[in-house]
Amino acid sequence: MQVIGDTLIEADEAFEVRLTAVQNASPTALTGIAVILNDDNAAIIFANGFE
Repeated sequence: MQVIGDTLIEADEAFEVRLTAVQNASPTALTGIAVILNDDNAAIIFANGFE
């Protein structure tokens, strides 16, 4: 699966993968969960003068 990167700060995303019409195989599971982890860091902002 191709991932097109970006720099947006966003939550991780999960989705289910389901195999159907399996032929010539005996899978132990027909579903699985995939997770896309966000690897973009939030910006750190420094400011003076706040109490």
